[in-house]
Amino acid sequence: MRSETIEIACANRGYNKQQIEDAAAMMPESLQAFIRGVAFQAVIVEDLNDGRIPDHKNYGQTKYEPVFDLSVPGPAGLGLAFNSAHYWFTSTNAGARLQILDRGDAVYFGTHPEFQQIHADALTYKAPVKNEENEKN
Repeated sequence: MRSETIEIACANRGYNKQQIEDAAAMMPESLQAFIRGVAFQAVIVEDLNDGRIPDHKNYGQTKYEPVFDLSVPGPAGLGLAFNSAHYWFTSTNAGARLQILDRGDAVYFGTHPEFQQIHADALTYKAPVKNEENEKN
């Protein structure tokens, strides 16, 4: 059964959501959403895989990655982005390791609104703003 919220996914896998939140809150503010997003992604994937771990050495084992719909409102750059002198391109195939063992579960992850926001947070690093006060310390 697919978890409908991150709270349910945490409970299913034996994690305390508040402890994850508290651990992320100990980081600098610019990293908190990123750290929380990465941790929650790991919990969601573990839950969708029902605790089974994809075998990354077994190329015969089918694995799926969630695909996030970029047409829905949300942060820009919901994939992993890079640019070059020749073209601009976004992709989620840069070794993200969000590997899910069931295609339907991967689709569910990629289309679930709460999980989309968690994914966006995991890809968003907000650099600290430099100002004179920061540079004095």
